[in-house]
Amino acid sequence: MDVGTDKFGSDQRGYARLSGGKYQGQTRLWMDWTKDNGKTYLVCGAFGGEGTTNSPRTTPAQKTSTSASWRFRACGDVPGGPAAKCTPWW
Repeated sequence: MDVGTDKFGSDQRGYARLSGGKYQGQTRLWMDWTKDNGKTYLVCGAFGGEGTTNSPRTTPAQKTSTSASWRFRACGDVPGGPAAKCTPWW
């Protein structure tokens, strides 16, 4: 699980992704983003919960910013499994 960035038209956008790892088909993925360096944040998702084990998945993409306070992180869990895990803020 990590945060990816790509250009979409003239905008750079960030998104959470699962790929190349070992995870179950029920794994859910979401992206948190903040405008205040993580004091508060919005949650985009959860997505997944169905699908093939180890199949790549991503969240919708959010426009990035040059502001140091505007950050993203990827989070995921398996329903009924251990607590959710998140990447460091990007």
